[in-house]
Amino acid sequence: MYMLGYMYEKGYGISMDISMAIYWYGEAAKLKFGKAYNTLGNIYEKGIGVQKDDKKAYEYYKNGADLGEISCYTNLGQMYENGQYVEENIHQAVYWYQRAVQKNCAKAQLALGKIYYYGMSPNYNFMEAIKLFQKSAEQGEAEAQVYLGLCYENGYGVVKDYVMAKINFEKASMQNDVLGSLYLGKIYMKENNINAALNCFLISLSKGSVDALYYIGKLYDKEEEENNNGNGNSNNGLLTSCMNTIGSDGLSKSLSSSSYLLTTDKNMALKYYLQAAEKGHSLAQYRLGNHYCQHKKYILALYWYLKSSHLSKSQNALGQFYELGLDSEFKKARKLTGLTLDCLLHYSIEQLYSLYNHYCQMVQTSNNNNNNNNNNNNNNNNNNEGEDDSEPRSNLKEAKKWYYRSILQGNADAAFNLGQLYETRCFDFSKLTGEEEEEENKSKTIKNEKMATDKNQESLSSRDEFTQPLPTHQLSPEEIAEGQSRYIQKAILLYEKAKKLGSKEAVERLKQLQFIAYH
Repeated sequence: MYMLGYMYEKGYGISMDISMAIYWYGEAAKLKFGKAYNTLGNIYEKGIGVQKDDKKAYEYYKNGADLGEISCYTNLGQMYENGQYVEENIHQAVYWYQRAVQKNCAKAQLALGKIYYYGMSPNYNFMEAIKLFQKSAEQGEAEAQVYLGLCYENGYGVVKDYVMAKINFEKASMQNDVLGSLYLGKIYMKENNINAALNCFLISLSKGSVDALYYIGKLYDKEEEENNNGNGNSNNGLLTSCMNTIGSDGLSKSLSSSSYLLTTDKNMALKYYLQAAEKGHSLAQYRLGNHYCQHKKYILALYWYLKSSHLSKSQNALGQFYELGLDSEFKKARKLTGLTLDCLLHYSIEQLYSLYNHYCQMVQTSNNNNNNNNNNNNNNNNNNEGEDDSEPRSNLKEAKKWYYRSILQGNADAAFNLGQLYETRCFDFSKLTGEEEEEENKSKTIKNEKMATDKNQESLSSRDEFTQPLPTHQLSPEEIAEGQSRYIQKAILLYEKAKKLGSKEAVERLKQLQFIAYH
């Protein structure tokens, strides 16, 4: 009866008919055949040909578990782990997984191993997780092979062993596992076996992996990879790249290693990065930010950096972006089009590039008009001269904000960059403090004005007292010098922080400062 139900479900030898399948599975279940209960549970849990019904699924799994059906133990564990129909309960999930593990169930070994691996259970036991992954992997469970490979690759609970990592990823990949192919491709990238890496990523991409899009982009973006590998700090290249002009003649440069058959192709890299970024891949968004920053398309760069701003490297990049005053293009666009940051972040990809092209056309038209009327407007321009948003002006408040966010995530480059900012721009920070005080006084004045207006019973003289502007505090040379000294001390503390986080640049700078102090 069970096999007859299976034939109807899969359409083997007869027309597929889920209703007939459920009928025969039900007949088998009446005879206390545990596997039938598990299959019926699967049908209702996944909604195969019927309306999804977690309650029925749970009841079938529970009845099957009462008969000792191992697969029902595992499925009950998953329902308790995920909070399907029943309230989420890790203790109950562990209980049912353990019952299945005692029967050597590979899926239960994997599921329980993941609970221990991620520390979801109070009885956290990482070594037990590795043992469970090993048992499950030996039975051919592809996902367990991936987890075991990750443990070997990163030295989680075992000695680092790239050979063992590669073996496990290969086993998973041979079973067409998406992550197995992806991680095997990354191993091949480290070995400079680019053809093998590309094949693995293409297999992973064919199964819908967004990560594969990003890594294929990296294969074509080898020029940036070499720059990152050559620098001590892979996250700290924005300052350098924005000060240098990037030539286009390197786009078709062949890679020197004989193992590379791909050529560096920035356009192909951007194509894959853009596809990944559109699907929410943060690292691809960060790379696009770098690219547009290097090519001085700062509105596009700002968009992608902000999209990935939960990454510490993007926060560091935003700190550098505002430190260099690269938001001047955005300010100009705000003047011309009324663009705001909120609007920018809500734009789709098509809207973003359409806006940018429209902005570039407006700038070009404006420049042409200025050139044609230059002689006539010279006097007017001189009389109306003010702050020019097209000229880069450091935004130290925003720079500090993003650097601090990055430091909180343990980014050594951000700590070093903020330290340098305090050390080299201490006069500007002292001036900024005075401006902040002036701004605070203005806001207090506005607030007091509003309070006075709201209180109709107060006299005019009393209201005048509220609306009188508070005097602006001008910093004396002594106060500026004191502020500069304070910021130098902050810089040293940040260098110490960067040193602890592994920054070689911070170590060198601290040595230089010590030498200056003693001599």
